[in-house]
Amino acid sequence: MYFETSSSMDKIDKMDTMDHNPRRDAIYRVSLLDEPSLTKNKSNKEITPIKQIDKRYLQKTFGKESNFLTFLKNKFPEDVVEQVILDYFLSGTKDKSVIYWQIDLQGRIRTGKIMQYNPETGHRVKDFSVHRFSQINTNELEKKEIRENSCKFVDKEKSFIKPPISWIHSELKRKGILPMDWQMTQCLFGEHLITKYPEKPVMLVESEKTAIVMSCFHPCFNWLATGGLQNLKTEKIYPIRKSNIIAYPDLKCYELWKSKAQKINKETGSKIVVSHYLEELANEEQREQGLDIADFYLMVNH
Repeated sequence: MYFETSSSMDKIDKMDTMDHNPRRDAIYRVSLLDEPSLTKNKSNKEITPIKQIDKRYLQKTFGKESNFLTFLKNKFPEDVVEQVILDYFLSGTKDKSVIYWQIDLQGRIRTGKIMQYNPETGHRVKDFSVHRFSQINTNELEKKEIRENSCKFVDKEKSFIKPPISWIHSELKRKGILPMDWQMTQCLFGEHLITKYPEKPVMLVESEKTAIVMSCFHPCFNWLATGGLQNLKTEKIYPIRKSNIIAYPDLKCYELWKSKAQKINKETGSKIVVSHYLEELANEEQREQGLDIADFYLMVNH
């Protein structure tokens, strides 16, 4: 992950808000809490405060182009894509990976997941990928930074290798900006939307991509993502337990999510309804492929 170095981004908080700019207004909505001191629970045990990422890293990458954005722009109208950029604070890196920021109800940036996509198919790049310096828009100083911080090289002068998924906090640790004992506490992707749009029902899916694609199709809902099949957990649902939640598991995952939802509902008082819609709709081939709700919408509408 390689951040922009322009000092002008650090001045964003001083800009005149009277000049309406949707992307700048979106940045202002990220109201980070001061890191709290240690508190105690009913058992008089100290509770470690939730760590957060400084908002400047969102500011420096917000709205930057990515291969995932290229895919979205080829599928949806410009104004629709712009709205999901604003709502989810979609960001990009120099090699056109997308950054999915995890921002909670209080506006705390928990971390950011960095992922690479094929710009034509929208499929996630799941293998270690080779990137050539000649294929990215970067200068010699930035190339030097990449060489110093990348995990592995094929040829230090021509190319570098990136893992399929990385994290903002991991990149900041590697660069010495965060201490090595910094602990991430994840939240649902899109959780902050419940604060922005409290009247919208919550639709819960597995992947961040699915949440964004479905938000393009049905913006009348808050589309949130667990970020993984096994990430439907009590601690992630608890902050939004009072919301009306319908979960749409990927194919072949209905029974697992139904079981998890029943347990979470009992523990938190939430009322998660797990939809059987995809299981009823899919044929055997689609079921074996493990398609999700966004895959079906894209097949029908594009």
